[in-house]
Amino acid sequence: MARLPRSGTIWYQAVNWRDRLSLEAGEQPYVVVPPLGQASALCPEQAAERAGAVLAQRWAALRYLFTPRDPRGVALVSQGNGFSARSRRHWRTMLALAARMEETQFLFAGGSAEDRAWLALELERRPRANVTLLGWINEHWSTFLRALRAEPRATFVCRPGLSSIGAALANGVPPLLMSPDPLAGPDGTVDAITAEVAMERAVYAFQLERLYATQCAEHPDSPLPILVDTLGDDQQKALLTLRRAVEPDVQSRQRAAIDGYCDWSRVAHLIASVLAREAVSGTLPMQVKRRMRDQELLVRREPSGAGRGRHGGVRPGRFEHERHARAPIPGHG
Repeated sequence: MARLPRSGTIWYQAVNWRDRLSLEAGEQPYVVVPPLGQASALCPEQAAERAGAVLAQRWAALRYLFTPRDPRGVALVSQGNGFSARSRRHWRTMLALAARMEETQFLFAGGSAEDRAWLALELERRPRANVTLLGWINEHWSTFLRALRAEPRATFVCRPGLSSIGAALANGVPPLLMSPDPLAGPDGTVDAITAEVAMERAVYAFQLERLYATQCAEHPDSPLPILVDTLGDDQQKALLTLRRAVEPDVQSRQRAAIDGYCDWSRVAHLIASVLAREAVSGTLPMQVKRRMRDQELLVRREPSGAGRGRHGGVRPGRFEHERHARAPIPGHG
């Protein structure tokens, strides 16, 4: 950490969430500290046991939530660092959907201190047996994401930026994105941070859509869920989307589509390369960082036929290496 530049941009993380600053302004860079933004070293079954042990410290009934011993589905809902002008509206919609999906256990994570307090009060006023407030689980985050792989009826519903979505993909978990906040505020002006977040999420949605269309072409009339509308008035549509997202066959197709797409060691090498150059020459223009990305991704991957590697049990999927090399990693554009 001491060797990181005092200013500059970690190019894949566009926003300093905690201070609400755009990193392109040249402020102190925001660093995603492992293991919040990396793949878990555990296989899904090991992660399921570990996550269950963490849950059991406060809720004994959730001890086996991620294992076959518990028949419930799981929806891990995240607000990331809580940056959202409408975060409570997103959560309120998810609470309403949870009330209509009693067979699924909802775990609410992240969010700002104020929003977590609001959610706790909501649950105190109207207790819901299938809703659990996790708060910030920090060092267990990658473990919980990997644990979702052990549950065939599970989904990750998120409203964060690149770090959490990237960590989900690195752990082989297909994210279901909440609808982005409207760019214009009540006064008609566009908030720069909201616009930047919307751009990042749009890139992810595009990449996921392309991945699903490529890898699941045999289902052209049945698009896989990417977005769940948590700001709209039609909760029935949102309910149908969420119900479909936890279906085992849909989860299987989504997971197969993203397996092998995220090579975390290459991402880490690319980030380190950018940081090293910025430490010497200062903030790099986005065009230069994109060129570095393209050069890095054009290097062919070594064959990975030896089973498990850095991904802790996530095997490469059907996504051809050549196509992987031509495509930017989601959100890195």
